[in-house]
Amino acid sequence: MKTKILVVDDSIDSRIYVFSILSDYEVLEAKSGEEALDTISKVNIDLLITDYNMPEMDGFELVSKIKQKKYEFPIIIITSLTSLDKKKKMLRLGIDNYVYKPFFKEELVNIISRAIVYHKTVLSSKSKLDLDTNDQFEDFKTKTERILFENVDNFNFSIESLAEEFEISTKTLTRRTKAIFGQTPNQLMIECRLNVAQEIISQNPRISLKETAKKVGLKNTTYLKSRLKEKFK
Repeated sequence: MKTKILVVDDSIDSRIYVFSILSDYEVLEAKSGEEALDTISKVNIDLLITDYNMPEMDGFELVSKIKQKKYEFPIIIITSLTSLDKKKKMLRLGIDNYVYKPFFKEELVNIISRAIVYHKTVLSSKSKLDLDTNDQFEDFKTKTERILFENVDNFNFSIESLAEEFEISTKTLTRRTKAIFGQTPNQLMIECRLNVAQEIISQNPRISLKETAKKVGLKNTTYLKSRLKEKFK
């Protein structure tokens, strides 16, 4: 049985583009938040992809209503948000990931695959992570993402720093992040820096690589250039 994905976007062109990427999935569509909620009440979906900027009910309100109803499926936001405060606000709701416009097929497919694995395999093993409730589990996930965003320009922020925020060992931190995100703390940190760097460059194409590296806590511009090319080719 194919994974069932609901795509929510008021733009038909955007929906068509996402549909073309998700040919291996069973894809449903909704043109608004209200229509999405109606579909979710009738159909068991495996994952939701929604645009953030929509009229009447935006992505934040839609996700809020979904969380209030206690639905448990992965949620991915397609966004062009530039405000860190707004991103933190969305993360606190418990979404699984962002996809920044413009995005590539490989990027979206990888994010979807990771989110599905997370919900199918990790949610069934909370006790092994010393996180006994959904709230504790989601709190760890969203706090990790928030802390990484807040320290993205800090050259001295390390795995040890992140572990200290939770008052746990680096070994426990690694076990949790690998189970929840499918990545080590270092991989998460690098991915966060690369995503922010790409966003900075897309907003200001004339910015120097040296200045960009400084804004994302990296000293090696050659490394940054190489990793950006690899990730966003």
